Amino acid sequence: MSNQNVKHFSHPHNLSPLTQEQAAVTSECRACHRIISEPFHGCSECKYYLHDECLKAPPSISHPSHPSHHLTLLPFSTYTSSRFICDACGMRGEAFVYNCSLCSFDLHTHCALSPKTIVHDKHPHKLQLVFDSKNRFKNLIFICDLCEGKVDENWLYYCSDCDFGTHLSCGLPDRWSKLQVPTKNDTTDSVKGRQHT
Repeated sequence: MSNQNVKHFSHPHNLSPLTQEQAAVTSECRACHRIISEPFHGCSECKYYLHDECLKAPPSISHPSHPSHHLTLLPFSTYTSSRFICDACGMRGEAFVYNCSLCSFDLHTHCALSPKTIVHDKHPHKLQLVFDSKNRFKNLIFICDLCEGKVDENWLYYCSDCDFGTHLSCGLPDRWSKLQVPTKNDTTDSVKGRQHT
């Protein structure tokens, strides 16, 4: 991102490049609700801040998880509550959202822009982003191989060769630094989901 003022659709004033010292200590990015960190732009007068990564989010995307329609970036949910449930991770959102108004399909920006494959230091192979895990692993309880918590969300990172899978948040912890991650599963009789033919 440049060292110049920029205009963003989500705020009426220009956003300037700022340093941590120029922002309030506990400020959050209005796009992702994570604690603000450099590099970022903001409006000091309104205490409105956006990570440069969030500032660069495309206004519209075509996403493989929802191929029938484009998703539009909105600065807040248009539902009456101003909140949404992300169709990727199942968590509530109150910040920017990629939305399909025809289907009521919603994604957090960090979910929508998650890489399709990742390398994690706890597994020797690449992990693929699976968009339809609830259908693919139907009637199975899937346990995250990193945190050992139950994977309730629709998306997960998965290695089919090893049956190794993770929450989005465990696969990409830096993107999820402020969001609450499920903890160790309480049920002792749960078995890791496996595909059987």
